[in-house]
Amino acid sequence: MHIHIVVSRLILFELRFWLRQPLLWVFLGLAFAFGCAAAVFESGGQGGPGMVHVNAPRHVYELYANLAFLWLPMVTAFVNATAIRDFACRTSEIVFSTVVTRRQYLFGRFLGSTLVALIPTLGISAGLVTGSWIPYGDPIRFGPNSWAVHGQAFLWFAVSSIAFQSAVMFAVATLVRSTAAAFLTSIVLVVLNGVAMAYATQVDNAWLASLLDPFGVNALDEVTRYWSVHDSNTALLPVTGALTWNRLLWLGIAAIVFVIGYLRFSFTGRRSRVKPLAEGPSAALADPTIPAVAIVHDGRTRAKQFISMLRSDLSSILRSPVYWIIAGLGLVLCLVALSEVSQAFGTRTWPVTYNITELLRGLSMLFIVVLITYYSGELFWRDRDVGLDGILHALPVRSRWRVPAHFTAVLVVGGIVLALMSLCGMATQLAMGYTRLQVGLYFASFIGPGLVAFAFWSLLALTIQMVLHHKYAGFGFFILLFALNMVIWDILKVRSNLVVLYGSPPLWYSDMNGFGPFLAPWLFFRSYWLAFAAVLFFAAALYLVRGGDNTWRWRTRIAGARLRRSWAVGITVLGVWLLLLGFGFYNTRILNRPHAPQDTERLQAEYERTYKPLAAMALPHITAIDITIDLGPQERAIAYQAEMTLRNKGTRPVDTLWFSLPDRMKLRYDIPGATDILDDTAHYVRMFRLDEPLAVGDSIRIGIASEWRQQGFGNDVEFAQLVENGTFINNGDLLPAIGYQAEAELTDLGARRKHGLRPNQRMQGLSEDPALRQHNAVMPYADHIRFACTIGTAPDQRAIAPGELKREWLENGKRWFRYECVAPIFNFWSVLSGRYEVARANAGPVALEVYHHPGHGINVQRMLKAMSDAVAYASAQFAPYQHRSARIVEFPRYRRFAQSFPGTMPYSEAIGFITDLRDTARIDMVYYVVAHEVAHQWWGHQVIGPRMQGATMLNESMAQFTALMVLEKEYGRGAMRRFLKYERDSYLRGRGSEGIGEQPLMRVENQQYIHYNKGSVVLYGLRDFLGEERMNAGLRHFVDSFAFREAPYPTTLDLYRSLEVVTPDSLHYLLDDGLAQITFHRNAVTSAKAAQNANGSWTVTAAIGCAKFHADSLGKETEVPMNDWLDVAVEHEGGEMKRRVRLRSGENSVRMTVPRKPKAVVVDPDHLFFDREGEDDRRGVE
Repeated sequence: MHIHIVVSRLILFELRFWLRQPLLWVFLGLAFAFGCAAAVFESGGQGGPGMVHVNAPRHVYELYANLAFLWLPMVTAFVNATAIRDFACRTSEIVFSTVVTRRQYLFGRFLGSTLVALIPTLGISAGLVTGSWIPYGDPIRFGPNSWAVHGQAFLWFAVSSIAFQSAVMFAVATLVRSTAAAFLTSIVLVVLNGVAMAYATQVDNAWLASLLDPFGVNALDEVTRYWSVHDSNTALLPVTGALTWNRLLWLGIAAIVFVIGYLRFSFTGRRSRVKPLAEGPSAALADPTIPAVAIVHDGRTRAKQFISMLRSDLSSILRSPVYWIIAGLGLVLCLVALSEVSQAFGTRTWPVTYNITELLRGLSMLFIVVLITYYSGELFWRDRDVGLDGILHALPVRSRWRVPAHFTAVLVVGGIVLALMSLCGMATQLAMGYTRLQVGLYFASFIGPGLVAFAFWSLLALTIQMVLHHKYAGFGFFILLFALNMVIWDILKVRSNLVVLYGSPPLWYSDMNGFGPFLAPWLFFRSYWLAFAAVLFFAAALYLVRGGDNTWRWRTRIAGARLRRSWAVGITVLGVWLLLLGFGFYNTRILNRPHAPQDTERLQAEYERTYKPLAAMALPHITAIDITIDLGPQERAIAYQAEMTLRNKGTRPVDTLWFSLPDRMKLRYDIPGATDILDDTAHYVRMFRLDEPLAVGDSIRIGIASEWRQQGFGNDVEFAQLVENGTFINNGDLLPAIGYQAEAELTDLGARRKHGLRPNQRMQGLSEDPALRQHNAVMPYADHIRFACTIGTAPDQRAIAPGELKREWLENGKRWFRYECVAPIFNFWSVLSGRYEVARANAGPVALEVYHHPGHGINVQRMLKAMSDAVAYASAQFAPYQHRSARIVEFPRYRRFAQSFPGTMPYSEAIGFITDLRDTARIDMVYYVVAHEVAHQWWGHQVIGPRMQGATMLNESMAQFTALMVLEKEYGRGAMRRFLKYERDSYLRGRGSEGIGEQPLMRVENQQYIHYNKGSVVLYGLRDFLGEERMNAGLRHFVDSFAFREAPYPTTLDLYRSLEVVTPDSLHYLLDDGLAQITFHRNAVTSAKAAQNANGSWTVTAAIGCAKFHADSLGKETEVPMNDWLDVAVEHEGGEMKRRVRLRSGENSVRMTVPRKPKAVVVDPDHLFFDREGEDDRRGVE
């Protein structure tokens, strides 16, 4: 009983002690402010009735879990200070001489400091709940506050994570009794967490991966990955499963660590390694003669003083094990992060230098903060910590040289870390078989920008230390400033790089285009912020404390004296910054006017209120375009003129031409017999009144011209589509559309309410009404058009546009190309220009071409093969290819996608041209993407839906299906199993981030997780049941009925009917479940037993529990009767045997005979249906 009393008193002592300290209340206030801000400002964002609430259980759990490692500084502050307090204050011998035992002392201190560290975490819940009560945002974004949810989050994540961190920190602190050791320990935990997270992504066993994360983030993702919106808003965490075992595991590790620290703890102090001085007179004092010293204060002397101080600082850092431990941890984290460079479907990319340097740039920020935080304080306070500041301040060394020496030292050691990280990057490249190292790019893209970042943040950190004149307050304030800078500007909706601390456009590098238009603004903004930091540094240096008096009165007095001696330096630094500020303001606010998000939202609301009432006016359709484009790639300039033919396809005369303008282009019009009646550039609207209305069936030709040239630089890089090498511009960048553009409306229901707009549909509902099917999904008032394009570009470049190349010539120092489409196309086209190599092949009568950057040819033959196979498959199964050529054209990595225009498919440098295809066990991403884009030449260019629900199923889902068929022909069914598993997982994950409401596949509203991921699984599964020939017969009938058809456009109802014709009555439920409903299965192999037969075969008996559910738009499920065909497979030593069986709701028994010893029973092995609890679909045979 006495033990408990002593421990309780020690705990209460810690609580009383820390409750009187401002640090506890600062951390509690920060946690409360963070939670409150998360609720308040998120509530002002986007949302609707189908979204996950701001205070939903899932958000609460994720917030607690993701903040776990950010609590390390707090735990370090409380636990380390508590553990070493008696030693630091030299009271340990007094405390240890009492009757307090080791057990009482350690348990009391540990439990007390851990409880103190837990107190600020309660601020998260308090802030979230309080924020939900503040009447700032949209009430619909909040659900009820559940204390059970907050209690569970606190126990699972705050208590368990802080207990683990506290145990590690307390053990280290009590054994080493050093603040530096505690600091290093926190870094080690961060690095180990990064290593664990990186390794977890490479582990196929999801259960094992979830156990590796000490803070439970992976485990939380494992148990919530398939939660729907309804689940996210209502569900509690399961008490069994991966998360529970993760928390128990790391609590056990925490207990082991604490026991180790407990067993090794001693009340005696650490033995000093300092040798005692030898007895007898010192040789240094044998000769008391004092040498004559001549004091000189010239420039040479000051330079020597600076170099001496710099050498001293560097020596103290480089000889310290702390620095090399930090550097070593950084290199470990780099090597782990660099070991797996991947993209979609788990494929790997070649470790090209620009990807490596950008990854290193992100990793380096952690070590920039760590090194600067620690050494800005250590160097600044080194003399004071050892009691030598009085002596050093009395020396004839000016203060102006001391802090710059600290700054230079931090810069040098930072450069060493960056160089070591670069060597790690190069070693990784070589280890992966990539030999194009581009050493110069390491300097330009990583080391140089890294040194600039070190310089800026070091100046700020030293400025803070000089002003606050408190080592640990300086540490905390700098970390707080850095953290706030990462989040506060988005909350405040500030985008200007002249205001956002250390803001600038990204520094993108492309093999095709180098740094292109990104370098100049990046250099300017970095120079601007360095000058700003220099101004603050100079001002703070005036108040630098020298001597014992640190009152602000004295500091202000001495600052005035210093300013009178160095005013010229101050005026110069301030003048440079003001000059840069003025130059930046002129470029970013006058030459180039930015659009803030709140301004865009306001303009969208005004556009809808003003122009939607006019949406039904009679307007003509675009029927032909002939455009001449004069590119100036070197100057980033373009001039063009177009002849556009408009025809009245309606039932009423047209008296007004309404143009929706492209961004940034100032169009000039030549319209015979028309008067300009409206020029609303703010809302991108221009209208002309025709002197004589355009009669039904009549046409009019109009001329349009414009030009654009880069003027200075903007806040962000504008019009990156136009670059020196690799220009990629589409029709929406150059020419106007016709009429009201519904996609410009605000879609977020919260934003609509804020602006007084009624709720609208995300997309027109699926309907048979011909009046609602008059406009295709690409562009309103533009059906199939005749298209021709003439492009002039640099003489060393090739220009590409849809159509056949009719002519190529040189004129006025430019290379010109003339393209004409032999068949009508939709008004969806692009032009590209670059210094390309061309690879060619043929697919029957179709000429295949790949335009690629020299040196990017490694995957070109796979692209040609995929084009050939896709053209051949779709032509044979659906309809003939409509063009004479098919082209893939590479464009710079500033954008990451591939896109399909008529006969022309732009393909980003960042995805297909650097994919590493050596590992044949991985999905061939290059082949698949090319097949998908080629498939759009049928699904999207021959057949297209109207602007209503289901349009993207006709476009994207059908292209997915075609690509899967081509992929299966090339790689077999095994590759499809891997692909479909990925697609099923992506769909189930995507449902949880739905913002308005999930729709069935045939009513999809441009929801990518549905039309891509779900569409792949559903259509492939339907083919598997119907058979490829029957499935394609239905699709061919659909294409024959609607290819190249104009309004009214076909819908998914037409596709459904075409598939219904070829589907047996017994399988009609597949159409309803897959296309018309949101359907889930819940299958589980509950037992699997085997018995060997006399002939050596094995009979396997499996019990399978089954259920089927239909879900609403929020994910709320309702069970429906199940009587479905599913595949059941038995894995055995010789392979796999699969059989299709009918399974019903409830328990089912399945018997199968296999030739070899069975290993496991699997239901739905090909992943053709959606099961949110798929872990129990497989069971080992007993």
